[in-house]
Amino acid sequence: MSKTSGFGKTNTTLVSGEQFTFQGKSLDSTRELQDEAGNILMRFEQSSPSMSGGQISIARDIPELTRLLLVATGLYFRHLGQ
Repeated sequence: MSKTSGFGKTNTTLVSGEQFTFQGKSLDSTRELQDEAGNILMRFEQSSPSMSGGQISIARDIPELTRLLLVATGLYFRHLGQ
C-alpha cells in the first residue's frame, strides 16, 4: 500500500510490514528511497530532463527480492512524478 503526500513524499508499506519513503526535491531530478530509520537504501539519479540516462545506487545489505521490488516501485513512482 502506498500513500503520497503533497510534499513529494510517498510512503509504501510492503506485505511484510516494512515501510519505506520515496522522496525528492521539486527542483532536483534525484529521488531517494529510505527505510523507517531514515537510512537511504536507493538513490535514483537522472542525468538530464530528456531522460536519456541515469543511475540507480543501491545499498548492499538489501535482500535480493526486496531489492527487485523496491527498484521496480521506485521506477514506477519516478515515472509518475514526471
